[in-house]
Amino acid sequence: MSYIQIQKGGKRGKKRTKYVHLAWNEWDPHKQRSVQRRFYVGRIDADGKVVVTRSSLRGDVRVTEEEVRTHASERASFEAWLREVAAGPTLSGGVARVDVVGDSWAVQHLAAECGLLAVLLEVFGSVDGGALAGLAAHQLVTGHALYRAGDWLGEREAPDSWKSALVGEAAVHGFVARIGEQTAQRENFLERWAGSHKSTGALLHDITSVSSYSSALELAEWGHNRDNEALPQINFSLAAAPDGVPLFYRVIPEAFRMFAPFRQACASPATMESRAPILSLDRGFYSQANLRELLALNCGFLIGVPWSVKQAVTLFRKHAVRLTSARHGFLFRGVPLRHVVDNWTLDDVPLTLHLFFDPARHTEAALRFEKTVRAFAAKAQRETFRTAKEATAWIRENTGSHASCLGSLKPPTPPRKSSQNPTKSRPLQQEPAIPLC
Repeated sequence: MSYIQIQKGGKRGKKRTKYVHLAWNEWDPHKQRSVQRRFYVGRIDADGKVVVTRSSLRGDVRVTEEEVRTHASERASFEAWLREVAAGPTLSGGVARVDVVGDSWAVQHLAAECGLLAVLLEVFGSVDGGALAGLAAHQLVTGHALYRAGDWLGEREAPDSWKSALVGEAAVHGFVARIGEQTAQRENFLERWAGSHKSTGALLHDITSVSSYSSALELAEWGHNRDNEALPQINFSLAAAPDGVPLFYRVIPEAFRMFAPFRQACASPATMESRAPILSLDRGFYSQANLRELLALNCGFLIGVPWSVKQAVTLFRKHAVRLTSARHGFLFRGVPLRHVVDNWTLDDVPLTLHLFFDPARHTEAALRFEKTVRAFAAKAQRETFRTAKEATAWIRENTGSHASCLGSLKPPTPPRKSSQNPTKSRPLQQEPAIPLC
């Protein structure tokens, strides 16, 4: 049962504005007690009328306080009464209903132009496909929880199939669960959707993960968490077109997280008809095991090599002089770069290595590095150390990876005291050992 509460607000001139709230009590299972819930109805004007300013009514409605109290016994009937009053002559201009058009209109046209709406309706039918389109529109515009999609769609100009009962708060969870169990239909949709983008000629492929607090989610597994969260997670492999349009996804078991994307990329709906797919991978995928996996797939690949690999450092030192020469340079987007080609071996399999060098970036990094080292040295000079061991410990604790560039100086040896004139000798001030570059 609900009831009306009137609350005094801040001062406005010499009068106080009164605000009207509809309140009700409900049981809170977490607090183990009954708590009050309420929502704002409106304010009382100078004539004693309640000015209802609920945003869902799209206009101000004026009713008496007695009418408000009469209809306040049940929350559902109270809101229905407000809508009925708003639809009548009390609403200025006689407008019966106003829908939001802008965001829903944009989403409808985007879905139609890219072909997504047609594929959804073809695979899932007009009912389920329309509901999926409505949920997707709600997610794209708001990003809120799915159970709120029904109210959001109800306030917008959108196809009736998008506003079906499946997107209501009471039914959306069951609808999503049912779609999740339809593996064949989902795969059919992904194949049709990715197949419509085969002409793009390339795929962007990456893996990501989503952590979960749920103990009932069987897909969540324990493993390396890049967000440093003590939670199980689901690993996803996602492919997109060069223009950023997502094409398909796969769930990756934790045990196969590193090399499963290679097989999936080569066997994806968008590349299954390609004779020789080429994978372009960042250095985070590099390992000898992954290179062997790529060679076994008989596909082309381009992958970055981290500096922790000894063979990369050796080859860079081999070509250090050539990489600084303008004879091996070229322009990329107006920036001069250096390029040298050499051979890379893995299990006696010859691979091609491309070494790239950016002189401007190297100079900037060197100056930034020197600036950091000198800042540490200046900071150390303001410290006092009694022994070289203390100075070395300070360097190790405060400079991190720059510790190898710093050291400590022994204090100067005090001069011997003269036996002929001991009265003129002065006490020597001990110089602290300081780290220097």
